Amino acid sequence: MKNIVDYLNEYGDRGFDDLAFNEVDGLILAQFSYFRWDKVIPGFLEDEDGISISEMAKNVDADYVYKSQLYPEDNEKLFDAMLRSKRYKDMRCNYYSDETNEDAQMQFAAFTCFLKGALPVIVFRGTDGTVVGWREDFNMAFSKPYAGQRLASLYVNQAALRIHGDFILSGHSKGGNLAAFSAMNAVTGIRERIKNIYCYDSPGFRKEILSEYGYDAISSRIRKFMPQSSIVGILLEGAKDYVTVKSNALGGAFQHNPYSWSVSDTYFEKADEIKRSSKVMKKSMNEWVMELNEDELEMFVDTLFDVISASGAKSVPQIMADKKAWLSAVRSATANLDDEKKSNFRNIMKELFDAIYRNR
Repeated sequence: MKNIVDYLNEYGDRGFDDLAFNEVDGLILAQFSYFRWDKVIPGFLEDEDGISISEMAKNVDADYVYKSQLYPEDNEKLFDAMLRSKRYKDMRCNYYSDETNEDAQMQFAAFTCFLKGALPVIVFRGTDGTVVGWREDFNMAFSKPYAGQRLASLYVNQAALRIHGDFILSGHSKGGNLAAFSAMNAVTGIRERIKNIYCYDSPGFRKEILSEYGYDAISSRIRKFMPQSSIVGILLEGAKDYVTVKSNALGGAFQHNPYSWSVSDTYFEKADEIKRSSKVMKKSMNEWVMELNEDELEMFVDTLFDVISASGAKSVPQIMADKKAWLSAVRSATANLDDEKKSNFRNIMKELFDAIYRNR
């Protein structure tokens, strides 16, 4: 099975004027946005010309830039393939923005890629392996925009003033949600210049957000892709039309990995439809979210992450390294909740399991 790295090895010698920007390129840049470029790519108030990835590679701190993230070996291979390719070696990156605020439950990063022979692409980083990143995903279930979505809107409106003509938005996981929301919330003249919005296994929005922020105005430009056993892209409402992609990973959590997606020539290898288990989870989760009012949701999310924080976990890799120890710590933290919180938390969890049971 070929993946995005194999695609670059095969087609990297063809520039964008020869082979047009496509769905695979959108995922490559979405994954590239996970790399830590805060010490490398200039921000809005710095170098106006940005920096090429060839320049970025000089004296790069690999342990910080891409090995500190999920899938470090694949990240290194992707970066090497980009550097060797005619397609990306002259790409310039600019307008880096990176803000993390645990108190505001926000983790945001975005920058703009200028490609030779293709439209500029604004990329939004998705959820990384930190607990604060997880919490942001839960915050999407609220009826009001959360801090990261507001920052994404501000970023697009600022970057568009420095971009000539049309441009593209792209993001994986939370990054795709930010791309779609920023397009919905862009000022009219800027929104009209957004050519395509690539969303890769990205959660949607509550219905209230879709109606209030004019989702219909940008829906025809959304290109959404999900693996067969998606557990992230199925959440909440959004694009009715999407492409189901084959993955070589076994479970939904592992299929979220962009490197597991099968590439055929210049497209993703299509699967017939998402699996029944994902459909059941989609219907159940969405029913559950819509049945809870915002106060209940906020209480549930606050309690859940109070428990996770009390367990001492700071990241997904930390949890996965010793799941038994973490679960033991979670049980202890749950036992220490006051009676009201404990009762409410258990009741809401029961409602989720009841929804799953109804839809099985």
